[in-house]
Amino acid sequence: MNVQDRNKKPKHKLKFNLFPNWCYEQEQIDLNHRSAKGWHLIEPGQHFHKYEQNSAIQYRYQMDFHNIEPEPERYEEIYAEQGWELLGSSQGWYYFRKPYDPLLPEEAYEIFTDTESVTALRKRWARTALLGTIGSFLIFFIGMYAFHLFPSWLTLIPLLLLGAELIYCFYSAFMIRHPKKHRNPKVACSVTLLYTIFLVVGILVFIYVKIAHIRTDFGHLHTIDAPIPAGIKNAVELDSFDIYLSDNYRMDFIITADASVCFAIRNEQGDTVFTATADNCHYPKHCITLKKGNYTAYFSDFTGSSAQVYYKFE
Repeated sequence: MNVQDRNKKPKHKLKFNLFPNWCYEQEQIDLNHRSAKGWHLIEPGQHFHKYEQNSAIQYRYQMDFHNIEPEPERYEEIYAEQGWELLGSSQGWYYFRKPYDPLLPEEAYEIFTDTESVTALRKRWARTALLGTIGSFLIFFIGMYAFHLFPSWLTLIPLLLLGAELIYCFYSAFMIRHPKKHRNPKVACSVTLLYTIFLVVGILVFIYVKIAHIRTDFGHLHTIDAPIPAGIKNAVELDSFDIYLSDNYRMDFIITADASVCFAIRNEQGDTVFTATADNCHYPKHCITLKKGNYTAYFSDFTGSSAQVYYKFE
């Protein structure tokens, strides 16, 4: 190795930790695979792990769990006597590594683990995953009922997110109870990655839909104090408004008049999307489907002397 290579700083990278706590065995396998490729864990974290590149050495990694934080100096000293280097801890898991020698048996890379603590931890994970599955299942059906009452992106997106949560909780419960059936780290990693991406994208889309609905959340009050002849050509334009997202909307609509009056909403193409003819009526939370675009409200066919209409979109 020349002087330039010796002075060259090693490469580092941060990688999102996709392994949930109950996949610690798969995480150990993944760490060993990465080390074989020249990338070695140096700083474990709850969400991100820091790796260092060094092709000149290979490590074997092990994780140890403790319910109660051990005495740091003594704990590290015990494992150091066996050649293990303590890298750090995250959520009760302690990360160790030891230089790998292919001439040594695999037993040389095993560490003592508090099996009682791990067993108690697995039972607690299983209970949490089961409760999460049951809770998600119940909330999912509540979401289905809400979507049935008001089919909209505002109710569909949370329903899809709840479905993803239900599937992930069920998968977690299965993995906790049958850890040896899925030892491939790529499986657990891929499932968690897909779940995380779906969750983040779903939340962002929901925020976008909510903002679009908030921009459409307005109310208008109009008063007419003179008769309006029948026919679309004689209709009086009240106002126009924009819809920023094609969706179902709730409209609160009230007419108070001394004679029958026609109220209509038309789109840019001139098609009527809503009409009501009455002297007194109230449509609370009326569901109306509107596409993205501009709309205009009209009064027509009024023979009285006083009419008032109020409509509000949500």
